[in-house]
Order: sequence, then structure tokens, then C-alpha cells
Amino acid sequence: MNTKTTSILFSILVLFFLAFQLNGQSDRIIVSSMGKDVEYRISRTLTHVPNAEVHKNINTGEDIINSLKGEKPIKLWVFYSHGNDSRFFGKDPRKQITYYSSGLTLDGAAEDRTMYPKGRTLSDLKKAIEDKIIVFDKDAIIYLGACAVAATHLGTQQIFAQELADITGARIIAGEHQTEPLIENYKELIFTNKHTFYEFAPNKAPINLGDKYHVTKMIDEYLKTGQLHHEYQLPEKAREEKVKETTKTVIENTTEKAKETIKEVKEEVAPTDKP
Repeated sequence: MNTKTTSILFSILVLFFLAFQLNGQSDRIIVSSMGKDVEYRISRTLTHVPNAEVHKNINTGEDIINSLKGEKPIKLWVFYSHGNDSRFFGKDPRKQITYYSSGLTLDGAAEDRTMYPKGRTLSDLKKAIEDKIIVFDKDAIIYLGACAVAATHLGTQQIFAQELADITGARIIAGEHQTEPLIENYKELIFTNKHTFYEFAPNKAPINLGDKYHVTKMIDEYLKTGQLHHEYQLPEKAREEKVKETTKTVIENTTEKAKETIKEVKEEVAPTDKP
């Protein structure tokens, strides 16, 4: 073998090694769904991330954790499911089945594991991360397309999305109440929330993002610039005014209800005139 041939072969080997190393270090983008009735949103999201990992047919907490397993770090996870203030869960309306008790839950709200063996808690996810079975990038973003996972759970006084942010180290966008599509096609995915969307970060106070969220613009800007973009976020002053206005309304409504209650009590205990 002459010197020229050796040099060419060596160059090819070097390029192959570098390509292998780069591939091994590349971050993961995951688009997944829990529930047959929200699965269609995956194809609309893939228009913006065509090379993303796709996970369908997720029905349980065990399935969620298995879908996240891998050596490469997760850079972006877009997840569509059903939810409430304590969990993710799936549904299959055609079969009239709900997997509520087998979802991924707050530890303090979990059902008996002997009854629902495929249900998992956030502690199970935390252990998988600590064992490096699941790895999140230090700048990871998670979008949760589920209702009410940004609301405070009364039983534990925890917020599911905040707990998830603390465990994964990711910044998370999630809605406080019912989340519904405003525009949902292959060009744009824009959702509304009956209350508010929030951005959660590990061990930080959540940021109010308003009642509308442009998911696809967030994805496009994040993958292009590495910056998290909130299309409809209110300016700081406007957010403060909205909070004051909401607080004032709550106080006024509470005061009116209290007045009505006092009036009703007085009427009930008022002495009856005797003839």
C-alpha cells in the first residue's frame, strides 16, 4: 500500500470517527403523546422538527419513563396528554378507556402500585435521571400540552410542572387550567388556557406568560437561536397591572359573597315575631 493510499484511508477513518463522535453527542428532540385523542398533534408538530424522535401509544407512567430513556441528552420535549393538578394521564375515547390511575403523578397523589403496577411517580423519574438512564440537556425545554399541570395541588400544595422542572433541570411551559387549541394546523399550533400559561424553571418563581401560547414559534426560535421565545408574553408592567386587576376582582367577589352569607345567616337566626 503506497503512501498516498494510506493517507486517504487515514483521512476517511478520521472523518468517520469525528462523525461518530458528533452523532454520539447530538441532543435529542422528542415529540410524544399520551392518549389516542391527542396523538394527531404529533404530525402537526413534526412539520417544525421533522427529525424528532416520535413516541406514540403511551398509556402509562411506565411508558413515559421508557420513552425518555437514552444516553443522549434531551434538548426539547414536546408532550401532548391529558392532565390535572396531580398528573399526566391518557384516554382512548374509541374504546371508552381512561388510564388516569396509571399515569405519571405527584408522589403524594399516587394510587396503590399493587392495583396499578404501571403507574409511576415523579420520584421514579428522578431516580432514572440520577441513575443516568434519562439525561436532560442543561438548557432543556419541555412543553406540556396538558390541562392544569401548572395548578397547585391542594393535597400536597405542590405544582406538578414546578416539581418536574426541579427534577429535570429543564425550563417548562405549562397551563394552569383547561388548555385548548386556538389554531391547530401544519403551519401553526397556538393554544389558549382558561387561566394562564407559565414558564417554570428549577427552584425559581414561575413567570406569567398570558392566556395564549404559540408553540410552533417557540420551537422554531429555540432551535434556531437557543433562546426561549414567548410570542404573547405580556410586558412586565402590563403583567403587574393584570395581577392587580385579578386580585382586586377576587377580593371584590369574595367580599360580596361574604356579605350575602352574613345576610342569609342573619335572616335565619332573626327572632320570629310572636302574635
